[in-house]
Amino acid sequence: MEGLVTSLLVELRIGLTITLNSNGEQLIQFCAHNELRINNTFYPHKQQHKYTFENTRGHKSIIDYIITNRNIHPSKILDVRTLTSANTGTNHHMVLAIMRNCVQKKTHNKPKVTEKLNIESLSDDTTKYLYQQRLRKAINENKILKDDTVELAWKRLSTDIRTAAEEALGKRKVNLNGKPNTKPWFTHEIKSPAEEKRKSYLQYISQTITYADYKVVRNKTNMEIQTIKRQFWEKYSSDMENDLYGGQKKIWNMIRDIKRPINEYIHTKTITLKEWERYFHELYGDTVTSQPTEQKQENISGEGEDIQQQLISKDKSEATMRKMKNRKSPGLDNINNELLKYGGNELIDQMHVMFNKIYDQRKVLEEWKVSISIPVFKKEKKDPNNYRGISLLSTTSKLLINIITEEISSSGMSEEQQGFRQN
Repeated sequence: MEGLVTSLLVELRIGLTITLNSNGEQLIQFCAHNELRINNTFYPHKQQHKYTFENTRGHKSIIDYIITNRNIHPSKILDVRTLTSANTGTNHHMVLAIMRNCVQKKTHNKPKVTEKLNIESLSDDTTKYLYQQRLRKAINENKILKDDTVELAWKRLSTDIRTAAEEALGKRKVNLNGKPNTKPWFTHEIKSPAEEKRKSYLQYISQTITYADYKVVRNKTNMEIQTIKRQFWEKYSSDMENDLYGGQKKIWNMIRDIKRPINEYIHTKTITLKEWERYFHELYGDTVTSQPTEQKQENISGEGEDIQQQLISKDKSEATMRKMKNRKSPGLDNINNELLKYGGNELIDQMHVMFNKIYDQRKVLEEWKVSISIPVFKKEKKDPNNYRGISLLSTTSKLLINIITEEISSSGMSEEQQGFRQN
């Protein structure tokens, strides 16, 4: 009796005589017994926006529901309807419920857009040659002079590198807080047939074209999308086989975007800059050491020119630059390893001159003393103590350190030396 009364109320709300099967009766009885509310038929809409199932034989029914309990007051549900324009690929229409709930307001962060060099384009031999030619021209017009200080020499050389890189490689805009790309295969080639399929579906539901015509467009579009997806993944796999080191980064980025932890989307208390400053200051402490005395500097500078020839040789500088790893994050100077590695002979000569100036003048560049500290999350995100810091140093400073290390390990160690050996 209770189910019959409820079905009559549903007929009054929907405005049609309905056929109720056993499943519908059980659903009504279940909702009535547990004080649940079926929200589909409470809101006035066109008939096409009430049916949730419709096939090509003209059968229509309501078999998908939005059901709520007493914890959700009816005034919080603003509307319930089906979306016939949503192409779900099945005979079931998508059911949309608009609800008003007391949740924390989502903050829309302003997009943080930055520009980065297209370093990946250096994998192409033509682009690499163009970069070397532009760098050669820039160096010839702005060479390091004999009387230049270390700071001025590095300013000239870094300006030449950046100018040549921007001209040859170009820049791309990167949105730092943008949404992750979970479908890298969705390109402009797919967007066009997908739009054609959507328009054809809208024409079909508005009875402008027949289902057979829509089916032809749908099957054709699905075949095109499958072909484009297959070609993308084949190229992706081929690139990983040819560039295993770069492929590791691609795979990690894809896994990180797809399986992003849920708590990253939850608004949490942000850590202020002062808290970060206090944390890293306590972590690293006071690392400033006393400056060497003038007497010590005089003793070192009197060693002669033979030690300079032994420590910093051009051949060792070139060999160390060739062994630099690709796809490493730059430091404050924003000069990647690839820009040094593929710079050509002119850059090697200028780097050798600058390194000798650093050795002669006994002075380290001020830019090399500054690193970029990046906190990497470990556990709880609200506490700075649960982060570990990674410091990004200048690539040229690491290059000089590697050159000196190579020289010492190859010529400055005796057979009795036990520590600081690779093997």
